[in-house]
Amino acid sequence: MTIVLHLIYLQRPANTSSNQLWTTYQRYFWNSSGARYTKVQHSACRLFNASYDVNIDFKAGTQTISKNQELETNNEIEYPKDNPYTLTNYAAHSYSAFMWVLTDQLVGSMGFWIDNSTNRKFSSISSPIEHNSLLGSLDLDPFFDYNDALYRQNATSLNRTMGDQQVEDKALANNKTLNTLIEELSFNVTISFMSSTLLSPLVNTTVLRATTVNVYSYKSKSLFLAYGLAILTTLLANISA
Repeated sequence: MTIVLHLIYLQRPANTSSNQLWTTYQRYFWNSSGARYTKVQHSACRLFNASYDVNIDFKAGTQTISKNQELETNNEIEYPKDNPYTLTNYAAHSYSAFMWVLTDQLVGSMGFWIDNSTNRKFSSISSPIEHNSLLGSLDLDPFFDYNDALYRQNATSLNRTMGDQQVEDKALANNKTLNTLIEELSFNVTISFMSSTLLSPLVNTTVLRATTVNVYSYKSKSLFLAYGLAILTTLLANISA
């Protein structure tokens, strides 16, 4: 006799997952005497359903996207908790997929380590932040200031200075906090969906297109006067010579 057992492996929900990003960093503060000090800050980035009102302008080969009004925040989007006995909520998972794409640009660490062979401390960046605009956030100033101090300490010449890359990064970040820059990054990712034919199918619409051209008009009287005077002057010059 043969016994056949049909085992059903049910989908197990990931109870530890969430649509959140937790960050820890140091920020500069100033006391009453004007002395600067650092203080540890904590932030929790959560996913919300939101609406944008934007204006898209394409002029001279350059596209400009600007907000017409501030962000309108709606309900918070929790991580989907699938029931093994019901159909998967694909819409909820699409929101989480967006959150994963966003946080993949932010996760990691920025810290320091000690080289035992030289007994010196060095900085280490293990995060995609080093490749995006958040690198110039003012919340990362303590890290780079300490890194600069270590660079000068480890350098063979105390007169060596760092390059201008950080200055450019800070100019791009416009002296904003991580919280503000993360929201702006989320806005950019959201707007980029408009370029996807899967998420934003092509539709017919009315557009206003302005083209600047050079228009030449022939005026016989002005042309006759200009060339006539030139010919007359040349003729008189030849006669007088």
